[in-house]
Amino acid sequence: MGIRRDDITVEQRIQIAMTVLSPERSYGEVTRLAAEYNLSRTSIYAIGNQAVQALQTGLKPRQHGRQAKVRTIEVERSRVIRTIGQLSMAGVSQRNTVSCLEEILGDSRNTCKKYPSSPFLNFSHHIS
Repeated sequence: MGIRRDDITVEQRIQIAMTVLSPERSYGEVTRLAAEYNLSRTSIYAIGNQAVQALQTGLKPRQHGRQAKVRTIEVERSRVIRTIGQLSMAGVSQRNTVSCLEEILGDSRNTCKKYPSSPFLNFSHHIS
């Protein structure tokens, strides 16, 4: 594989690619381009293939509209337990503490497993 030719501009590469990809390309056109730009015919075809890949990537269907940014907050288990303790000391009931955790974590599935001895120390939400 040779050295990339930086003296060939993007516009020239686009023109080469359009010529290579044209269905009306005449016989010998690739040889003419190779001679004009002092490249091999293989390099001329490679420029055409790069253009096809760029077009396929750029024209691939995507979701419409602006994409929402996904934000992830990681919470350590010990911090959740300390928060539960603080809510308890502030007089928040166990039921309201569960509601608070569900709201904060955005998930009401298995937020707390309620055991008679210690309902909040068995916290089961995925926390890293």
